[in-house]
Amino acid sequence: MNRQFIICIKFIEMSLYHSQKQTLKRAYFCFFFYFKILFFLNQVSYQNKVNYTDKGDFLINNKFTFEIGGKNKENKQINGVSDAYLVKDNIEYSHQNTLPLWMFGFLY
Repeated sequence: MNRQFIICIKFIEMSLYHSQKQTLKRAYFCFFFYFKILFFLNQVSYQNKVNYTDKGDFLINNKFTFEIGGKNKENKQINGVSDAYLVKDNIEYSHQNTLPLWMFGFLY
């Protein structure tokens, strides 16, 4: 099994667990969060090595750490990590270590 598939299964399990225990609103949140993760993985894993990491969501090529989140996501999980970036949806442009999710669409 490749790493991308294993990582996707992990997020599916998390989403299913939360959707069973929470309200329908939480289930929708999990679905859209999972969609963001899948989009990011699909675009980045095409020509890069993707690993799961404790700090942030993904470690790319054993160098860059990425945390995926929504518009209001803060960088608490990647604080103090070198080469760490926050990937947000619903933003139009990058600023410091924050990148818009849509920009990863150009990688494939």
